[in-house]
Amino acid sequence: MDDEKFRQVVLQQLQTLTQGQVRLDLRFGEVESRLGNVEKGQGRLEARLDSVEKGQTRLGVRLDGVESCLGVVEKGQLRLEARIEGQVMDKISALFDDREVQNDRFERMESKIDAVFADTRYLVTRIARLGEVTR
Repeated sequence: MDDEKFRQVVLQQLQTLTQGQVRLDLRFGEVESRLGNVEKGQGRLEARLDSVEKGQTRLGVRLDGVESCLGVVEKGQLRLEARIEGQVMDKISALFDDREVQNDRFERMESKIDAVFADTRYLVTRIARLGEVTR
């Protein structure tokens, strides 16, 4: 190979290498651009994840508050149940006591009615006899 051909081959190879380098630079630029987009997206995802974590923290605090309120409501309900149970038991007891009083009263009235009925029967018999005597 003579010098001229050697130079042409070297120049062609240099041009090919230069073109390849340009293509590599373009592709590397695209990769850098895409990597930049990925990093931006990752930044947005991190921001959203931080927002979600903050929201979970707020929900946890609110849930603690709800649980606390629920505890207060449960205690109040227990007190109310005990109070109502006491009142109901007192009223039921009073109703039974009143029923016993009414039953005693009813029995006394029945006794008196029986006595009046017996007296009335005696008087009717006596009047009938007197009527026979006077005729």
